[in-house]
Amino acid sequence: MTGYAGTSELSDARAFVWDGESVVLLDPTPGGFTSEDHAISASGRVAGYGFIMDAATGYLRGAFYWYRGEMTELGMLPRYEDTFTEAINDSGQVVGKCDREYPLPDTTFV
Repeated sequence: MTGYAGTSELSDARAFVWDGESVVLLDPTPGGFTSEDHAISASGRVAGYGFIMDAATGYLRGAFYWYRGEMTELGMLPRYEDTFTEAINDSGQVVGKCDREYPLPDTTFV
């Protein structure tokens, strides 16, 4: 089971993984200050995102992949502002989307 807890997703939200016996609290997303899990595979691979401060645009969401204690930043596509995760499989393939400011279209990634 995975999720996140905190008083605000913009200040202290932290992702967690529960394996049925213990809870593992994840660090903030690389370069950011929060973390939120949004998908977990049967093998325990986690995909999520966290907030990153950006001087030009304010807060951005940066996606990450976590497995066995190691968190990896997934990065952002050029000209996009936010990266969200939606699903992950047992091979570690992540599905998500990247946002741009309206009226520019969003896009998906694998």
